[in-house]
Amino acid sequence: MPDDDSSVPKIISQYEKTDALNGKALFADFHICALENSRPGRMQHVHVDAVEHATYDGRPFPPR
Repeated sequence: MPDDDSSVPKIISQYEKTDALNGKALFADFHICALENSRPGRMQHVHVDAVEHATYDGRPFPPR
């Protein structure tokens, strides 16, 4: 299963295009959907359906 997803929410694409990746994290309420069955002790592929209440460096993201 590929690790790239062309249908990520717009806010994540905006974050990836900023200089935000220089050690600062995007915090948010991420709504996800599992793409495969859960297996104890293993990572699981998911799809990000929505992002709410995003903050970056303690401020709302994207900047308003």
